[in-house]
Amino acid sequence: ELPEGVPVDPRDRRMPLPRCLLNNGVFIITLLILSPFLLVLLFFLLPLWCIAWSWEKKYVSKMCSQSLIADTELGPVEYVKVGSAPYCLWIPGGDGGFDSGQAPDGFMVDKWLRDGVGVISVSRPGFLRTPLTSGRPTKGRDPSIPAFVTIPAEQADLCAALLDVLDVKSVVVCGRSGSGPIAIEFAARHPEKTAGLLLFYCCTYPCGPPPSEGGQRRDGSVPLIVPFAQMFAMSTLAAWMEKPAPVPEAHLAPFADMVLQGLSNLDAEERKAETERLLKIKAFREVVLSGDGAKLAFPSSARAAGIKNDFYNQAWSTKGLPFGKISCPTIIAHGKRDGDVPAAHSEHAHRQIKDSKIFLFENAYHGCDLMLDPEYEALHPAVIELCKQASC
Repeated sequence: ELPEGVPVDPRDRRMPLPRCLLNNGVFIITLLILSPFLLVLLFFLLPLWCIAWSWEKKYVSKMCSQSLIADTELGPVEYVKVGSAPYCLWIPGGDGGFDSGQAPDGFMVDKWLRDGVGVISVSRPGFLRTPLTSGRPTKGRDPSIPAFVTIPAEQADLCAALLDVLDVKSVVVCGRSGSGPIAIEFAARHPEKTAGLLLFYCCTYPCGPPPSEGGQRRDGSVPLIVPFAQMFAMSTLAAWMEKPAPVPEAHLAPFADMVLQGLSNLDAEERKAETERLLKIKAFREVVLSGDGAKLAFPSSARAAGIKNDFYNQAWSTKGLPFGKISCPTIIAHGKRDGDVPAAHSEHAHRQIKDSKIFLFENAYHGCDLMLDPEYEALHPAVIELCKQASC
């Protein structure tokens, strides 16, 4: 049932150590030789790390000043609740935090709120103030699930437990990108709480290797620098060094082009035309110039556990999603020029979910809803209608 080329049988569910640490005997000798240098380096880095740690705590505390923590039967979960019923349960994608569901003027969530749709946005396990262990049952957990992973089904159950605490009877659940499997699991496992399902450019089947296999050579080994570089990239010290900042006016076009290279498969000429379109949009310019756009998914150190968890889940835990158990109205949207998650993922979900509606946009790319794509604008009325019908 999976698209051609997708592995049917999952690999070993264990997360192996980088092969360089197991197979490369030079590692230990090198470590011994470099140990004096490493001690000196540690002497200088330790004060910087203390400064960075203090800064991160203050930054996250300020960022989360408007969010709340709910103590559910499956553990604590961070959330914000804006507006009134009917509610959309916003399950963030790769950024993972409640802040992705906040509403800059002119963007999607802002338009939902203006049209009378409330939003409940959560921080998923491992992101910001939601512990990675939240969502896991205290008893009866499948022993084949690794202890360091919180799978999509467990994250869906955590969202359902949050609704119980908030006394919200039903929602339209929205999955975006990497959170698609969680939204699908929610709709299948909690049909009485699901008035509708929105899937925007979502992963719906395995789409990548576990993080321990990232950066490997052709022979399967991992360069010595890779695991250390990955650790540093998501460290508190790295977050302190890369503080988000406003983008100067003169750098707007290169910044937009850089974003498009990551989100789309547009060629150079197409990116140039799309950059010109984006720079004419007031909302886009304001978010980038103010630095607010750079704050999404920041700091990575406060989301590191969730990011690693997502890598594993996207690799293996998305196999065999329960599409057949979904009975609610479903809208699926994807851009054909998506350079991050191929549109085949949404086409696969559309084939599996009975009576679902799919919108495939010819020129849109990953994040089409957030990038104010003109084709997405045509979808907005259908989303609002689904939410309003859910309240009846």
